[in-house]
Amino acid sequence: GYVVGDEELVVGARSLAVPIRNRESAIVAAVNLSVSSARFSRRELEDRFAAPVVETAGAISRVVL
Repeated sequence: GYVVGDEELVVGARSLAVPIRNRESAIVAAVNLSVSSARFSRRELEDRFAAPVVETAGAISRVVL
């Protein structure tokens, strides 16, 4: 899964974050992608970037001790 921040902390910025988990499934870090809200709608952010960021976080999680 992932979470989207839609200008909640910074006006003009949207972000998508995915947890990095260790072998016990504990969250130990995260991958975050931030974009300009002027360039990408929330839907575009999710449609274009969610799958690759989730895949990247999964790949990192597989090698985290």
